[in-house]
Amino acid sequence: MITQDKAKSQTIDSETLTDVMGRPIIIQPHLIEGILPQGVTILAGAPKARKSFLAMEWALCIASNVPFAGIYPVISTQVLYLCLDTDANEIHDRVDSVFNYAGWNSDRIHFVYECQPDNLNGIFMFLASHPEIKLLVIDTIAWIRSNTKGGNVYLDDYHFMAKFKRLFSGMGVSSLLIHHTRKAESLNFMDDVSGSRGMTGGAHTILTLVKTGDISTLRGSGNKLKEDVMLKFQLMNGYK
Repeated sequence: MITQDKAKSQTIDSETLTDVMGRPIIIQPHLIEGILPQGVTILAGAPKARKSFLAMEWALCIASNVPFAGIYPVISTQVLYLCLDTDANEIHDRVDSVFNYAGWNSDRIHFVYECQPDNLNGIFMFLASHPEIKLLVIDTIAWIRSNTKGGNVYLDDYHFMAKFKRLFSGMGVSSLLIHHTRKAESLNFMDDVSGSRGMTGGAHTILTLVKTGDISTLRGSGNKLKEDVMLKFQLMNGYK
């Protein structure tokens, strides 16, 4: 006999395809045209691939309404940047010496240097109280995840990513999550991202950054990109 625990049961709602098709299509412009859509994006790379510098430049461009690389238009918004791999002194040095501090709107980007693992509720409460912020950058996501042992790694990764999707659907806040790649290479660049496929499957967009000498290669794919990303560029002098 099948029994039901009423305390745990929940009702579900549905709608017809007619309802779905009757809704107006909402076109969401990219935060950086052709590179960074709205939604949940993973930017992964090996240590010292300079992914943090790239993410910082993107955040500064978006906060200051400056086209990335002078070519790619941005949608400007305020930014919450969790710099969990560094401190205020290093950020000061990077922005001043590498990014030319005088050129940015410094009041539209907010920095956090410490956050306890699994304190996503604290982050989301801050965003709820600052509705002008529509981009969250976390560098790196390893700092905000607790060390889970046992269980289903795929489901753990997928449920972790689902929280950022709910943040986007609930408050319209996009997330740029800085992550690492595996040591072993794979045939598909998306499989280079560390973690299970619950990590990549839970994001809207996957970007990987590979540095070879002075040349960096950015590759990306996702259901919110108009076409796959393949960019090669030389990072500015002073990048570490």
